[in-house]
Amino acid sequence: MSEIKWRYAPSGGAELYRLPSRKDPPRNDWAERNGLEVDLSSPLWESFSISLEVQVPSGELQAFYDELYRGEVQVPLPLHPDRKLRLRYSSLSELIYRRQWHTLALQMENDLPLQLLDGVTEPALSSGWDCDLLEVEGIMLEHVDSNLYAPAPLKKPWLYESDHSSERVLLSSNHKRGAGSFYLQCVTLARLGNLKALWQKLASPKPLVIADKACYYSSMSELSLVGHYLRFTLNFQMI
Repeated sequence: MSEIKWRYAPSGGAELYRLPSRKDPPRNDWAERNGLEVDLSSPLWESFSISLEVQVPSGELQAFYDELYRGEVQVPLPLHPDRKLRLRYSSLSELIYRRQWHTLALQMENDLPLQLLDGVTEPALSSGWDCDLLEVEGIMLEHVDSNLYAPAPLKKPWLYESDHSSERVLLSSNHKRGAGSFYLQCVTLARLGNLKALWQKLASPKPLVIADKACYYSSMSELSLVGHYLRFTLNFQMI
């Protein structure tokens, strides 16, 4: 199987560097209070799917299928080929044959969502940027864009609607602020040490405060590799 060449989806294999999404924590949304009441003390993380493309020589195709069916495949990271993720085969969406090679579009499952950071000891390295919105020791993010300053939604007001009138009566004019969400688009060096430093910040069992907004990390999305830099979007839920 030494001839197999991994070729990643249009994101350049960036999905292999994705940090997992948080499972919804226990929470209450009291109508008479602003925001949410959330318990972040025992965070849990979602497993997730990864789309990959792989090229296999014609003579190795059946052997590769046998490897997939064994339940686990070792997939190298694009910028760290000596480090591999253990992924489970889910489905095949496309098979193209060209010049003695088969190109397969695979859907893989990451059942161990934190394995990317297991045993990572390399230090974080600053890229020379500073993001004052999200301070992470040793790694500096470039803040590209966000909707951080959008107004929070209002909770549904208490209304009374009578069967004898066409109008609704507002029972309270003291509207409470709902808990909105926001994103930060960032860039950093695609180093495992940087991702680990970022994760230690995001996975904190305490609320984060970003631009005076109490919040918690929800998910990472829209990843892409540009040279040795990783672009991504961090999504946050306000509380």
